[in-house]
Amino acid sequence: MILRTLVLENFRQVNGRAEVRFAPPGDKNVTVVLGQNGSGKTTLLNAFLWCLYGELEEMENRKEIVCHKAVQDAAIGGQVVGGVSLVVADGPRVYTVSRRVTYQKLDGGRLEEAAQQRPFWVDITDEKGVTTAAPDAIQFVQQMLPRGLSGFFFFRGEDMEDLALQEAQPRLKKGVTEFLNVTLLDQAISHLKTVGKDFGRELANIAVGGEKVFTDDIEAAEGDLEAAGTRLETAKQNDLALRGQREVIERHLAESEEPRRLIEARLRAEDRKASSEKQEEEARKALATAISRDGFLWRADEVFAQPLKLAEEAVKRGEIPTKIKPTFVEDLLERGDCVCGRPLDDDARACLLKWRGAEGLAAMEENVNEFRNTARGFLSRRGRFVQDCDRLRTAWAESRVAVRQAEEQLSAIKSELAGRDFGIKELDALQKKLRVVNDDITKASIEVAEAGGVVAAIEGRLAKLRADLARLVKDNVKTGAIQRRYDSTEHVRAALVAMREGWLAIVQGYLNKQLQANWQKVAQLARQVEFTPEFQLSIKELGPDSQWTTSAPSSANLRVLALCFVSALIKLAKEIGVEAKQKADAGQRVPMFQGGDYPLVMDAPFATMDKHFKRAVPGGLRGVVPQVVLLSSYDQWSGEVEAALRTAVGAAYVLELHVPGKGDEGVSIPFAGQKFDYVVAEPDAMTDWTTIREVTL
Repeated sequence: MILRTLVLENFRQVNGRAEVRFAPPGDKNVTVVLGQNGSGKTTLLNAFLWCLYGELEEMENRKEIVCHKAVQDAAIGGQVVGGVSLVVADGPRVYTVSRRVTYQKLDGGRLEEAAQQRPFWVDITDEKGVTTAAPDAIQFVQQMLPRGLSGFFFFRGEDMEDLALQEAQPRLKKGVTEFLNVTLLDQAISHLKTVGKDFGRELANIAVGGEKVFTDDIEAAEGDLEAAGTRLETAKQNDLALRGQREVIERHLAESEEPRRLIEARLRAEDRKASSEKQEEEARKALATAISRDGFLWRADEVFAQPLKLAEEAVKRGEIPTKIKPTFVEDLLERGDCVCGRPLDDDARACLLKWRGAEGLAAMEENVNEFRNTARGFLSRRGRFVQDCDRLRTAWAESRVAVRQAEEQLSAIKSELAGRDFGIKELDALQKKLRVVNDDITKASIEVAEAGGVVAAIEGRLAKLRADLARLVKDNVKTGAIQRRYDSTEHVRAALVAMREGWLAIVQGYLNKQLQANWQKVAQLARQVEFTPEFQLSIKELGPDSQWTTSAPSSANLRVLALCFVSALIKLAKEIGVEAKQKADAGQRVPMFQGGDYPLVMDAPFATMDKHFKRAVPGGLRGVVPQVVLLSSYDQWSGEVEAALRTAVGAAYVLELHVPGKGDEGVSIPFAGQKFDYVVAEPDAMTDWTTIREVTL
């Protein structure tokens, strides 16, 4: 679908008939259209979509299709025609898509739609020059470029950023799905699911006894699964929306670097102060607990020193330990025998009685030993307490210093922020909102995980119920036959689902690889970009530790990321076109979307890009797509963009905007070594209108 010409007749802003001829693929494959804001750049973009699909998103009244200037100039009772024709080439074939509206002007300038034979048609000119009308113009356009894919090839600059946000995931996945031509596959999967439910109902209607119990349980579980699936999908959408909000906030913050830096420094200082205060409180409590528990041991060394000294001296004198234990003496006296076996005489008995009188020494020894062990334990505990006190007092002191330092740093940052007028309140509100959104994202992620767990549990329960039912009914002629038909249906459906997901994964991988290659050619900047398996665009930067980290990408980064992805889609479309042609030549069935070469039509894509991107992206982009149409203001074009594309421009136009005003209020611009009227003030004009002027290159 290479663009050849676009013809507008009284369409929206454009008055009269105007023709734009596009630069073909090759060394000069860029078409530039310069226009002031309000001159009709968006009108040209809408002309493509209205011609192909009859849609204008921002237009509610169909009569707004016709240029107001043309209506004013028409006579009462006369007709006003508005229309667009688009001529595109696909190899040797040429397709002309045309759409028209005709109105009759009534008294008061009112319009009444007039009857017309062909409001929309497609003419096909083959390689031999023979022209025929497409039997179904709407179906033909859908084959050439499905409506769901058009937004990837015709878009405004401000819409590009949305494509790179996480919340664009459903749109990206849907776009990839349309590229795959899985419409019939989706219909088959949906039909098989319906058939499976019909078999389930049929089985439930004739089941009895235990079979009926299982079918009822399965029906209840299916209801639970549907409710849980809805909850999971809602949770995912909520999570995705929150992540989109975070990206928007982060992008706004990234666009205000200086105040953002100061506010983030203030928030970090506040966090450090709060953390230090918490640590100081914890250190104080820990010290208080230690003192409360072991403070009585602080002077324990003095208390236990003298008794321990006395005990040690008794040991040195030999008083303890005692030589003979009291129980030993008692045993000898009771037996009346010596340890050698001889009977005790009077002298021996008197000696033993004397020893028994010294029994108090043994008791004392016991008490002394117990005291010594206890004292040593307390002294050891005191030693640990003293060490803990030193450590805890140091930690408390350090935390108090950290609190003071955080307060001083916070005070310095607040002083720097004070009195500076760069929207601090708004940025401060964004920072606070970002914190809230981050908290909400955490909660949403938990909700997704919990809902996913519920779904998995119900699916497991449902699988077990169905397996148990299958075993129960296998010997029953009627119910067994229905169950087998259900099982066969589910097996086929599961295989088709797996096939569909496999195709999606293959295409996702292809697009991811192509995205990375295009980033190197187009952006020429060190970033890690990815089209994730979850069908989201991701961009990471090198952090201070030389690790790739996710940050808040600028508006320019998001636009370039989107452009690289779209150019990857254009490459995929070309691959699909080659395969479709091979199938057609072999007499095989051609898919709904036939692919081929596609253009990239952009309205103000470089508006928020810095000098690096303005130098690198335009030239890199025209090298990875076959045809580029750039709609831009003169201010956005002149400078780096013009320098990057000057040698690649094959066609150029200026939108000459006519506005009510004095004749000396007009504006002219230099373009391609010539001077062109850019804004023309018309003293007698009642409305704005635009004339398209071709630039001779």
